[in-house]
Amino acid sequence: MSYGPITVAALDETMAAFLSADEPTVRPHVERFVDRGWAQVAGDGSVTLSEEGRRAYERVSERPERVRVRMMECLSADEHEVLMELLQRVAGHLDALAAEAPRQ
Repeated sequence: MSYGPITVAALDETMAAFLSADEPTVRPHVERFVDRGWAQVAGDGSVTLSEEGRRAYERVSERPERVRVRMMECLSADEHEVLMELLQRVAGHLDALAAEAPRQ
C-alpha cells in the first residue's frame, strides 16, 4: 500500500472501471474520508491518508483472509470454484470494456 499523495483525477483514472455517468468521480468518497479524518487534501489538491486513515487501513487489511473464509462458509468447494471462475470471467470482460471505453 502506498501512502503517497495522489490527485482525485489520478484516483478517477485508477477507478475508471467502477465509475459511471451517475458517479463519474470518486470525489464524494474522498470528501467522506476527509470528513471522517481519514484523509487530508493539500493545497495542490493532492490527497493523502491521515494518521487515523493509516490506522483504519491497517485494521481492515489485517482481516481479509479471515473475512474471506467466513464469507465463503456458505459455499461448497465446487460452488467456490465456479464462483472464482465466474469472477475471473467478469474481471476479464471489465478489462476489455475499459480498454474499449473512450477516455473522458
